[in-house]
Amino acid sequence: MLRTTIPVVLLLAGLCVPAIAQHNSGDRAAWNLNALTGSTYHPSPVNYSGMSLDKFLEKYPTLGDEIKTLTGATAANACDGFKTVGECMTAIYAAQNLGIGFDCLRSGVFGGAAPSRNCAIASGKSLGMDKAVRTLKPSADSKVEIDRARKQAKQELLYYAYGWK
Repeated sequence: MLRTTIPVVLLLAGLCVPAIAQHNSGDRAAWNLNALTGSTYHPSPVNYSGMSLDKFLEKYPTLGDEIKTLTGATAANACDGFKTVGECMTAIYAAQNLGIGFDCLRSGVFGGAAPSRNCAIASGKSLGMDKAVRTLKPSADSKVEIDRARKQAKQELLYYAYGWK
């Protein structure tokens, strides 16, 4: 009896492995998300960090309140000049993480008048994010800090996309 049972079990296991391997193939993020939330399969969302602010706020209006809380300005004013909502949120988180004023960082990225005398950015000169961070916080590793802020921004935007906020 044992001699016939083992081959049958191995045969059945061999037939089931390809079906299991095909289920949810390659979508590890969705699988991990399911494990964390206990919910059923969620398709990966579109890259919301590349969306314009207007489109994102149209879908998720509460983000505007959060931007106002973080920056003290309306979402339209705070994110003016940034191409995407992801870029704006990255700048917001970089300023917050480094303890520098968002308005100073924004003025360094795009140029224009420095918002206050405490801002170490020369008026009128557009530096870009990396150089603005280095100017405002010379002790920080700008590339690491911007990458960290970018990851935070993506995570935040995914929270909105999945309806968790």
